[in-house]
Amino acid sequence: MNENVLHNPTALVGNIFTGHFQETAGYRCYRPGGTADWLLIYTVGGGGLLRYTQRELRVGPGDAILYSPRAYHHYQTDPAMGRWNLLWAHFQPYAHWMDLLHWPRMWPGMMRLSVADPARRRHYADRLQRMHALAIGGHRKSQALAMNALEEILLQWDELHPDAQNNRMDERIGAAMDMIFAEISRPTPIATLARAARLSESRFAHLFKMQIGLSPREFIEQHRMGHARQMLMMSQHSVKQVAAAVGFASPFYFSLRFKRQTGVSPQAFRRRSQPLPKAVRRSRR
Repeated sequence: MNENVLHNPTALVGNIFTGHFQETAGYRCYRPGGTADWLLIYTVGGGGLLRYTQRELRVGPGDAILYSPRAYHHYQTDPAMGRWNLLWAHFQPYAHWMDLLHWPRMWPGMMRLSVADPARRRHYADRLQRMHALAIGGHRKSQALAMNALEEILLQWDELHPDAQNNRMDERIGAAMDMIFAEISRPTPIATLARAARLSESRFAHLFKMQIGLSPREFIEQHRMGHARQMLMMSQHSVKQVAAAVGFASPFYFSLRFKRQTGVSPQAFRRRSQPLPKAVRRSRR
């Protein structure tokens, strides 16, 4: 049996990790604790069977599934179909994407959109294939290019469901997020965010997690680490400078938190993300 079982959230290096699976009967993925990122699954052909406690959902061509961070994952090839052709992406969204991730909810942490028109189904499959090609293409900015391709798809999908306008982020949470984005270089106490949202701390924390899928502290750290990854990939700033830019007074503590999020140190992440100069590559052949 082709089975993927994970009991702890994964920590991915970079912003996006994609794939194209053409699975047969026996493929199964079980992650009780989900993953630390968002997961998008789009069915191109065949079908999948998703489970949550006693509930089941069958998905077929044109169905897009979105799991929020740490949501329960249990899915497999639909036994009735015997095959499942799916495109997928694990990703850490940019902050301004959050409005685009409020899809119709099927059960806690799992949402679905369906594309009925065959021509549109092929169009989205093609766009997701392009995203996947960009992600694995080896370009020094492949992560950024793949994220741009995914954002384009999410913007198009935002128009698919009639309640898109009603699924917008609560304006109070939006005000708090504006503060998070504006003050990335200095600590933002939860009490300050709650005041900006005109809510008590407990009500703010509850509403924030309900809207975003992460606690305020988890989101702040994810946002800062995402910005740090971009700086490490795209600049020559020292780790100390990157730490200060994302609100950490101690480079040592920043490195600890970064490694917890990504699985590698900032220095190791930079080495993996930045290609060697041509002269160095030639010398190693």
